[in-house]
Amino acid sequence: MRSTPLAWTGRWFPIVGIPILAAALLALGAIFVHSASAGPEDPFPSPLARAHLIRIAIGSALFLAAATVDYRRFERVAPVLYGIGIALLLALLAIKWVGGEPVVRWFRFGGFSLQPSELVKLVSILLLARIIKSGQILERRVPWISCLVVAGAPFLMVSAQPDLGTALVLVPIAAGMLWVGGASGRTFGALGASGVIASAIGLRFFLRDYQWERLQVFLGIAGDGEGSADGYQLAHSMISIGSGGPAGKGLFLGTHHELGYLPEDHNDFIFGVIGEEWGLIGTLGTVLLFLALYLLLLRVAWRTREPFGRLVVVGVFAQLASQTLVNLSMTVGLLPVTGLPLPFVSFGGTSMLVTMLSLGIVVGIAMRPVESLHPDGLRAGTSDRQGHRRITIRRRAGARA
Repeated sequence: MRSTPLAWTGRWFPIVGIPILAAALLALGAIFVHSASAGPEDPFPSPLARAHLIRIAIGSALFLAAATVDYRRFERVAPVLYGIGIALLLALLAIKWVGGEPVVRWFRFGGFSLQPSELVKLVSILLLARIIKSGQILERRVPWISCLVVAGAPFLMVSAQPDLGTALVLVPIAAGMLWVGGASGRTFGALGASGVIASAIGLRFFLRDYQWERLQVFLGIAGDGEGSADGYQLAHSMISIGSGGPAGKGLFLGTHHELGYLPEDHNDFIFGVIGEEWGLIGTLGTVLLFLALYLLLLRVAWRTREPFGRLVVVGVFAQLASQTLVNLSMTVGLLPVTGLPLPFVSFGGTSMLVTMLSLGIVVGIAMRPVESLHPDGLRAGTSDRQGHRRITIRRRAGARA
């Protein structure tokens, strides 16, 4: 059947729109990393912004490479990639235990660094998609115990670094993929109960002093919140955003972060710099860019009928959207302070590269609509209502025979 212009537009719209929106957010990040690290008279780019631009260039190359590769190859190598990620996390834990260092999150090679916890988020998505795909999705049965192990192992190892904020991102990833994969309400109830028990044990025995302090600052029971590092950051982040007013003080003219009152202004708290210099208009515009990008990711997931591809898109969406929501909420005091950067915008190395690689895989999935067969022999393009109706007819026919 010949495709209509409307169908053509519907297929290619996210393929074109996702890179454009990502490029807009990357440009925004480069501008404000420069603003956060240089004075108003310093030429662009500052040394920190130059390093950020190099990471953007490498990330863009990874994006293009991932988009041009058939995404089903990632399904075949998912167990190997996951094993590499787990091995890197184990190596970090060995360095921590042998060296006696309180925090070990990166491998450092001269001027370069690698953060395995960022990489393991993507490889966990790939392996979870492979497992859930084989779980007879239409009959709503999923091998959720395997999923619990796949997501739980890196969660525990990243938490032990300690990096609880990054570890918690694995929770919405696994939950979203299980939901789309067809997990039953009973499965979610069991997983929820397990999560509550694990959280209670973790709060009692495993939270570090600084993590308790962050929680107490958020709950308002830490006494003088500004006397702590996290309370200080939160207070001055909110001051920066509020001082921008409706239209901001002007690009590169922010004084609060320029005077050094806002720590990590180029990284975790870069949204405070945007709020001070571009005001309410800038912050709302940033939120709308993220919203438009994530709606396009959901559109790709909705239109993808091949199970592995759909699950990967859902996992990437859950990871990026949850991380964005946590970062933005943290900077305005709606959630405790965590070490999660703002995707595409914050200064970062491994985080930037993995984010761009993940987005490239999503675009590759959107570019390759696959006509696959579901477990019951139905083509992937069959609608859910038609599919379930044909399955019922086939089963009744088999019973009569």
